[in-house]
Amino acid sequence: MKRLVIIMAGVFVIGTAAMAQNRTGQCATKLNGLTSQQTEQVNQLVSQHQQVMDGLRTERRSTADFAAKDNVRSKMLSQKETYRKQMKEILTPDQWAQYEKLYQSGYGSGQGRYAANNRGGGQGKGNGQGCNRGRGNGNRSAGRCMRTSL
Repeated sequence: MKRLVIIMAGVFVIGTAAMAQNRTGQCATKLNGLTSQQTEQVNQLVSQHQQVMDGLRTERRSTADFAAKDNVRSKMLSQKETYRKQMKEILTPDQWAQYEKLYQSGYGSGQGRYAANNRGGGQGKGNGQGCNRGRGNGNRSAGRCMRTSL
């Protein structure tokens, strides 16, 4: 049993490292017409951006203070704007338009494969008015919320 846990942990670590490495080269492969110099610059920029954002995410997760989390969030938004400005300097106007199209379809926004199909986000089932309303549970709750605390 101990071996199985160690093997599974090793597979997880290797898989995570491979996914992180794959993320770095994704942007350059999705944009058409990049020169070798642009590809190198884009990959370097993406790698630097990911390192900074990973550090900020770790910082945000390490605190329970909402003011500190809000401060880190503003740093993340600032970093994101800086990244986009730097990316725009590297790309030609046509490539930037292509990047913007990818960005608008969900690439790079953390929404993954579901962004293009508008799945995975939004309000979900119901009419957003509380417990069991609009969820197909009939008259069981008779319109009152059974929860006493949220």
